[in-house]
This record gives sequence, structure tokens and C-alpha cells, in this order.
Amino acid sequence: MMEGDSLREKSKNNAILAAGVAKEIAVKRKRAAGSKKAYIVNSLKHPSEVEFLRKVYTDGFYLVGIHADEERRQKYLTDDKHCSSDQAKELIKTDEEESIEHGQKTRDTYHLADFFLNVGSNSDQVKNRLQRFSCLAEVKALFPVLAVYPRS
Repeated sequence: MMEGDSLREKSKNNAILAAGVAKEIAVKRKRAAGSKKAYIVNSLKHPSEVEFLRKVYTDGFYLVGIHADEERRQKYLTDDKHCSSDQAKELIKTDEEESIEHGQKTRDTYHLADFFLNVGSNSDQVKNRLQRFSCLAEVKALFPVLAVYPRS
């Protein structure tokens, strides 16, 4: 987390990490020429990153905002990321409230999503919503005019 803040501050570019992602995707696409692949970028932290990726990928970029309650985030950080309970609480607080300009702005970034998903206790509902989003994205890719301007 601190590394991202530091890089954004040093470069004076809040989208610097998204630029790195776009460059890596371009390299991978060049190596796999002719192959159609979608890339998932896990965890955008600043609205400038979203803005940058929307400019680069235009209609090919979708932001999925995923919400989990604080208890679930705490459990993920302690169980999966091996943080102490205090570290997890501090990370959650920083994620939500970081006030420095080059810091994380996850709350502001979340609201820019095209599609929202609440990770609650119903995993079937989460699975169904992700499948629906995937189908909608595929239809738009195949038939962009019909998806953007549906017939009545």
C-alpha cells in the first residue's frame, strides 16, 4: 500500500500504476498475437487509474465494484494475507479514509464502477451475477451497436 502511495507521489501521476498495467497487457498481447483474451486487474485504488484505463481501452474496459462487509475484509486480510488483526484494521481504515492526494481513494474509485457486486453470504447469488455480467460484456463485444442502442 505504501509503495503505491510513494510511486504516485514521486511520479506526480496518480495513474502511474494503471499505466504500468496497460504496458504489461500490451506486451502480453503482442506475444499472443491473434489470441483474444480479457485481462483482470485486481484492485484499482485511485480514480485516476480508472480514468486512465477508460481512455486506453474505451468500451473494452469494465470496472466491477466489489463490496464486502468489514468482518469479511478483516477475515480475508488475517486468513489469506496473513496480517495481524491490528494490521488488518489499519489497512481497512487506510483504504477507506486516506486523505493525502496521492494516496488510495478506494471509496471514490468504487463509485466509478460499471457493475456492483456485494460479497455476502450467498455465493450462488454472487456467481449468478458474475455470469450475467460476463454474458452482457460478451454481447456488447460481439454486437456493440445493439448493446449500446437496444431496439425497442
